Amino acid sequence: MTASLIWIGQYLAFNSVWLACALGAARETNFPGVIAVFLLSLFNFWVGQWSKREAALGLVAGVVGTCIESTLAFVSLVDYRGGLFEGAIAPPWIIALWFAFGASVSQIARDLGENATTKAAALGFVFGPFSYAAGENLGALAIIAMPLTSYLVFALVWAIVFPALIFLNSRLSTLPQGRPSVPAG
Repeated sequence: MTASLIWIGQYLAFNSVWLACALGAARETNFPGVIAVFLLSLFNFWVGQWSKREAALGLVAGVVGTCIESTLAFVSLVDYRGGLFEGAIAPPWIIALWFAFGASVSQIARDLGENATTKAAALGFVFGPFSYAAGENLGALAIIAMPLTSYLVFALVWAIVFPALIFLNSRLSTLPQGRPSVPAG
C-alpha cells in the first residue's frame, strides 16, 4: 500500500473518530467516541501502523488533554456534554479524542517535514479553535465565555500543545518501533 493511501486512510479514520466523539457527546453519551478510539487503536496496533512511540504519545496527550479540557471547563470557557462530576473532569469522549490525536502525531510530524514544530504552532493557532467551533455546532459542547476570549485561549493552547507533542515525538524516536508488548500472566 502506498504512503499516500495510508495517509488518506489515517486522515479519514481520525476524522471519523472525531465525528463519533462529537456526535456521541451531542447525544449525552461517551460510548460512540470511546469505542471508536478503541477500535482505531486496536486496528492500528494490529496492522503495525502504531508502535510504542504512538502509544506513549497517545497516553501523554490523553493526560495533558484531560488537564487542559478540565481546566477550560473549570474556568467556564466551555461546557462539555457527557462530562463527569458536574463538569469537574473532562468527559471520556474528549480524553479518548486526545489519545487518538496524540497517537497520530508521529505521522503528522512526518507529513509536516522540516520545521514541524513551527508549522504545528501555526496550524494549532489557526485550526485549534475550529475544532471547538465544529464541536459546538454539532452540540458536543457549548462555549460559555465571550467567544473572542474563548477562541483566543483555544488558539494559544493549541499553538503550545501541538508543537510540544511534535517535539516530544522527536525525543521519543529512540524508542523501539515494535508493537507494545503485553506482559504474560
